[in-house]
Amino acid sequence: METNTRGDVLALTIDLARKKGNGRTTVASLRLARKVAQTIAEWEIVVRHEGRPISAEEFAHYWRDSPATAYRRLAEFRELYDQAQFPHDLMEPLLAELQAADGKASYSPGTPQTA
Repeated sequence: METNTRGDVLALTIDLARKKGNGRTTVASLRLARKVAQTIAEWEIVVRHEGRPISAEEFAHYWRDSPATAYRRLAEFRELYDQAQFPHDLMEPLLAELQAADGKASYSPGTPQTA
């Protein structure tokens, strides 16, 4: 299994933001990339803590943010990663590993989540 670092995620996020900006790296695209990469990193922390996929409300509660803030951050995430609904969709190998360690049933992408 390939392991990606946070630096790899940041590089991919910057590349996606640049593509959204017609190939130009602008201050706005770098700002969006930084915010999305931060959301992914923070989402990973909560997923590791919970050991399962989480909802936007759980994300907001963990970080003591409002649900509106969590939904805004998810909208920014989806702006770049339009093929993924939640950051944990990018983390399926991590989730499978966490659940195997806990002896729980494996996570399936079809598990309903609150968006």
